[in-house]
Amino acid sequence: MPAFAVETQGLGKAYRLYRGGLARAAELASLGRWCGHREFWALRDLDLTVRAGTVLGVCGENGAGKSTLLRLLAGTTSPTAGRYRVRGRVMSLLELGLGFDAGLSGRENLRHHMILLGYTGADAARRLDAVADFAELGDFIDEPLRTYSAGMAMRLGFSVAATLDPDVLIVDEVFAVGDVAFQKKCVDRIRAFRERGRTVVFCSHSVYDLRQFCDEVLWLAGGRVAERGNPTYVTGEYLTWMRARADLAPSNDAPRVDLPHVRSVRLRRPGGGADVSELATGESLEVEVAWAKPAEYAEPLNLGVGFVREDGIVCLGVGTHFQGVELRGAEGVATLVLPELPLLAGRYLVPVWLLDESGSHRFEETFPPHPLTVRATTSELGVFRPAHSWRVSPPAEGFSGVSEPSEPG
Repeated sequence: MPAFAVETQGLGKAYRLYRGGLARAAELASLGRWCGHREFWALRDLDLTVRAGTVLGVCGENGAGKSTLLRLLAGTTSPTAGRYRVRGRVMSLLELGLGFDAGLSGRENLRHHMILLGYTGADAARRLDAVADFAELGDFIDEPLRTYSAGMAMRLGFSVAATLDPDVLIVDEVFAVGDVAFQKKCVDRIRAFRERGRTVVFCSHSVYDLRQFCDEVLWLAGGRVAERGNPTYVTGEYLTWMRARADLAPSNDAPRVDLPHVRSVRLRRPGGGADVSELATGESLEVEVAWAKPAEYAEPLNLGVGFVREDGIVCLGVGTHFQGVELRGAEGVATLVLPELPLLAGRYLVPVWLLDESGSHRFEETFPPHPLTVRATTSELGVFRPAHSWRVSPPAEGFSGVSEPSEPG
């Protein structure tokens, strides 16, 4: 196996921004003597090496250069500066369905797409049934693509990449494909792809997914590298930076009721007491989470709860799947009971993750309405105070515990 699967040197991509169509036309008419545009560098000076068999995550706010990087590596756009190499067969999940013909059936589109990816006609025909079965489109697989809904077309595009076996897979936020069961199927396929030792470059806004899937994370800001390294450290730095800009905890998006979702999160005193946003080290806390799921999703769910200090340090993280507890039924309330919260003084976000039965697929990440502030009650240092005690043994016989000064020689 080669030492690297992806390598870039000074890679950059600039786009020309015009004030309007007249400026573009005037620039063309001047044969380069007049400039009617300004350059916008979406990505600049990127030196990157991705070892073969690893998963690189890419994070950053919208416009940071993530999608530009993936398009460059996938070969769908060309660099303005620098160079790059990707070894082996490359498959990209960027814009699902891109290049499909609306007049052809789903099956015909799959066959043509595989041939465009470099498979022979015979090999494409041999693999076609497996790809079509993964899409789960039934009789629609032989209907024209123009009759498909947007979700059905996305299924078709994902199925090509998920069923074939490239050396390098490039993924850009495409896990929300189809219904709940199909989404989980896609996540399981990506995880299996990783376990087979393939290389993945994976872009996501989800900190949970980045920490779950990736060996290393690259944080882009303004088209340049802000941090790169351990997923927990880099995503923690990214969250801290985002919160510093917004000066508030991440907002909760409206839940999708067609998916398993969290209805509410409350931080409460024990026994269903009053809501709290502040408490002292060693006081008790309950995290109450109300959840629901659609009737067609029969599998049990799991719940994860974390405590992340405002500097991005992940201090605690627990989950029902670690203790063999499952959420069953169509809806319910799960309560995490912390009899003596050991966290020392600080301000903490409390992310809540609603997960599938294996704990690997995240349906939702949400937060209580306010961060949790823990007050100082001692002068102890660190992140948390464990339950502990001291034991002092008597000194050994003949040892006074006080050293005697030596006589001068």
